[in-house]
Amino acid sequence: SDLSRNRKERTIKVTQSSYIKDLVHSEGLDEAKIKRTPASTSVDLTKSERGTREPMLSLVGKIRYAVDHTHPECLYIASQLSSAASNPGNDHWNAATYLVLYLKGAMNKGYY
Repeated sequence: SDLSRNRKERTIKVTQSSYIKDLVHSEGLDEAKIKRTPASTSVDLTKSERGTREPMLSLVGKIRYAVDHTHPECLYIASQLSSAASNPGNDHWNAATYLVLYLKGAMNKGYY
């Protein structure tokens, strides 16, 4: 977690900006455009498919670490991705990278 302190306002802000920046880079999304919402409304993540588990499990773990305490607006979609990680499909992978791109744009959002 990254901490910043504002002595004048007597606040401390907690973000995950450094971690999210590393996550974006590790997924090769440095040049990708940010997303303004955590998820696309047109994707159904309730169906399971027979996709590759390992990369999805790793990515979902990284996402959960990034959002669990500093991005509550992402908890529902992260939970859906966690549930589907054992049988992911292309829609799940696309939703995970979409969420990473949202986090890229919201990395400096934090809580006081």
